Amino acid sequence: MHSPESPSHDPDLRDRAARVVFGLLPPLIVVAFVVLGLSSYTDSVADESEVVGRQVRATGRVEATGATPVPCLIEGGATVLNVVPHGERVRKGDVLARLDTTELDQSIHEIRIKLAAARAAREVARQNGIIQENTLARETEAAELAVTLARLDRTRYLDGDLVHDTARLNRDVSLAARKLELANERLARARGLADRGLLAPGQVQGDQAAVDRARARSDASARELKRLKTSRHTRKLLELDAALAEVAERLEQASADAGAARKTQARRLAASQLSVEALVGQLKQLENRRGQATIVAPHDGIVLHPVVAIPGGGTSTVRGPLRRPGDELRKWEPVVMLAGRLRSRVQATLSGADGTRVRVGQPVTVRVADEGAGSVEFHGTVSRVNALDRTSPQERRVEVVLPVLSSTAHWVGQPVSLKIEVANDDPAAAVQTQPVTSGRVEGHLFERGQVERADGLPVRLVSDRPAVISRIIKPGTVVKAGETLVEFDTESLEADISGQAVTVARAAAALSAQQRRLADVRSKSRRNISAAKLAVETATLDLEEFQEMTFVQSRGVLDREIGGLIEDQRRASTRLVWAERVLKKGYITRAALEADRLVVTEVENKLKEARGRLGLLIDHTRVREMKRRESQHASAKNELARIQRETAALVAREMANEVALSTAQQMETARLTRWKRQLAASTVKATRDGVVVRYVPAPSAGADTGRVGAGSVVHPGQPLLVLAPSSGGPATVRLNSGRTDLMETGQAARIHVRGDTRRELPGRVSRVLSETSSGRNNKAQASVLVSIGTPEARDVPVPMPGETALVKVKVKRDDVLRVPSRAVLEDGRGTFCYVRTKQGIRRQAIVSGLRTSQHVEVRSGVRQGDLVVTNPMSVDRGQLR
Repeated sequence: MHSPESPSHDPDLRDRAARVVFGLLPPLIVVAFVVLGLSSYTDSVADESEVVGRQVRATGRVEATGATPVPCLIEGGATVLNVVPHGERVRKGDVLARLDTTELDQSIHEIRIKLAAARAAREVARQNGIIQENTLARETEAAELAVTLARLDRTRYLDGDLVHDTARLNRDVSLAARKLELANERLARARGLADRGLLAPGQVQGDQAAVDRARARSDASARELKRLKTSRHTRKLLELDAALAEVAERLEQASADAGAARKTQARRLAASQLSVEALVGQLKQLENRRGQATIVAPHDGIVLHPVVAIPGGGTSTVRGPLRRPGDELRKWEPVVMLAGRLRSRVQATLSGADGTRVRVGQPVTVRVADEGAGSVEFHGTVSRVNALDRTSPQERRVEVVLPVLSSTAHWVGQPVSLKIEVANDDPAAAVQTQPVTSGRVEGHLFERGQVERADGLPVRLVSDRPAVISRIIKPGTVVKAGETLVEFDTESLEADISGQAVTVARAAAALSAQQRRLADVRSKSRRNISAAKLAVETATLDLEEFQEMTFVQSRGVLDREIGGLIEDQRRASTRLVWAERVLKKGYITRAALEADRLVVTEVENKLKEARGRLGLLIDHTRVREMKRRESQHASAKNELARIQRETAALVAREMANEVALSTAQQMETARLTRWKRQLAASTVKATRDGVVVRYVPAPSAGADTGRVGAGSVVHPGQPLLVLAPSSGGPATVRLNSGRTDLMETGQAARIHVRGDTRRELPGRVSRVLSETSSGRNNKAQASVLVSIGTPEARDVPVPMPGETALVKVKVKRDDVLRVPSRAVLEDGRGTFCYVRTKQGIRRQAIVSGLRTSQHVEVRSGVRQGDLVVTNPMSVDRGQLR
């Protein structure tokens, strides 16, 4: 029960309360709606923030892991002439690219000519050394002979001429003294007889004159003897000593000059040898560089072109992979990349808070915006997260491995966008497994190739250096065999040929002059050898003549003279004995006896003189003449040998010069011949009747189109046109695919020409060629031919030969073992997955086949029913082994 004083029982109070409530009701309703609206807006914003916060977006580019760069090693860089297509599989030793060697060839040509000249100069220096050695030997031999003869002359004088002349003069002095004594005795007797009157005074005067004459002769003999022992002897000895000293000095000087000349010659020869070695080193270096211009594969693998920046409009656009003829390369810049196994990955750089939220194992959606295939989406997981710089720990590089992209090299270099799911920050997720099943794996292979005219003949540049087109026939022209298709600009080549013709003519003239000089040297050499042989024969005859005739004759003369003197001595002695007996009987005077004694003395003196001359002839003159003639004979023989060596050296020297000039002439002629062949190849003619079809090569770096025309620079081996039987004909796309095992004849394909998605053409695999090899570089590359069908739309232009096409081949594999794509991993050891067994989770190597975003065909390594880990990147590494 309520009390009457209670307000609820007051009617006025209830009316006022009702009015207040009804007055506040509309504002309360408005406030309620506002609160509900704000609550709803807050919830929607929270939901959107939650969605954005669970994902991190980034951009990256598909790369090939384990691909090694094959750089340009030529100093100063080079220009690409041709290169193996992107994605082609090669073997070790196969040619990957060829670089332009025009400047290197010119340098090698010049160095080879210089080397031939340097070798000739070295040979000339060597032969000059032989000639100089002969000259030095000739001078030294002459000096030694002069010294020997000077010594013999001095010995002959001291031991022969001086002794002989001294003895002769002593005998003359004794004889003159005896005659003076007898004259004095006769004068004394005459005076005694005159005093007694027995002689007339005139007879005494005659005896006195005889005494005076005898005294004069005696004084003259004494003076002659004194002069011989003093001035004549001293002067003669000084002359002989001076002559001996002079020839000894000449011999010493000749020896010193020979030593100095040999040192100078050795230095010249060493300098020429160093010149040859320097040129050989330069030639080896240039030839090594030229060898580096042919880039070969260091190992088996897949060729990948590097990503390059194409300049245009003041900015650079990154496109790739792209490597084309005409690209300018710097030293150490990669020409191509070579991957032993194609393992694709995606790398992206994240900064700020996004970088710190990415973890290994988080799922990633990769979208490839391919210019030909359109947008293609793949799924994977984060495999690695690395900090880029210690100073910026929030800047991370994220790596995503996508085995599905390893089916073809087409994806390498393509830009991609990544969407990383970062909602689950716990890296240690539970292990998830799924059994290996058998079923269908269906997907697509993307391969690049070139459009070909199946029945056409490509017209190529056959020169070995780039050329500029001056005129090219219009596509669609009907031609006959022999008509001109392409003409190249030959103004520079013709100027080079004209200058080279002058060089060849000069080289030929120099060679002809050298050949005449060589013939003259050989003729003169033959004459010199003949003269030297004649000198040897003459010296032999002179020696024999002296031994058997001259000496014998001279000795015979002296022997006969001595014999006559002995006979005169015997008669004078007999007369002296007779005179002595007669004197005792008084028949002759003592003066007559003394006169007979003087005759005996004179005869004895003459006999001694003759015997002295015979001794000089035998002991000195014969020895000296024999030594001189034997030396002349030996010198003649030595001179013959020297002339033979010298003439051989002269001929060898001229032959070396001839070889150098001949080498230069041959090299210059070969260059002229090569340039003439290039001039002949500057006009390309049709080899058969047909229709000219335009060839569209792939665009080069810096060019938007690859069409060739007047003024275009083309490279060796580059196709220019296609000569076909008719204007319309079958077209195919040749694919240098490394996955021919997944392709079969008849598979359907879609073809996008030149990256234009609007130019899509139907196609079908018409032929699959597997790789065959018969040698290191003699092999047939595995390739696939895809026939191009009729365009489904009328406005689609017909593809032209040479255009780049992206082919998407539909591949279907039935009843094969398959595993989820996210279970397959790759590293440097190969493709693998993790399999759960009773002993735990272990690594299992597998051989994969077709790969799609959902499944991977497994050809070996696992069996049906095996449990494979489907989140290997998210689980704790300790559980995997």
